[in-house]
Amino acid sequence: MHKCGNKTKTKVNIMTKVMIHPASYENVRQAVNSAFEHFSLKLQDKRVLIKPNVLRASQWNEGIVTHPAVLKAVV
Repeated sequence: MHKCGNKTKTKVNIMTKVMIHPASYENVRQAVNSAFEHFSLKLQDKRVLIKPNVLRASQWNEGIVTHPAVLKAVV
């Protein structure tokens, strides 16, 4: 803990997990399933918002929007 002006701040150590999983659009479901196994979330019976990256009207191969295979694998 250290003081900053009139406020006392507590230092928090956060461990970050990173997963690197080689994948293609053909096998993206395996990568997504692996991510859900490694980064478990308690989502059963909860509402979840899936927000794909949609910047503007474009084709999937322009790299601007979320590829449909990735969205399908997540949902």
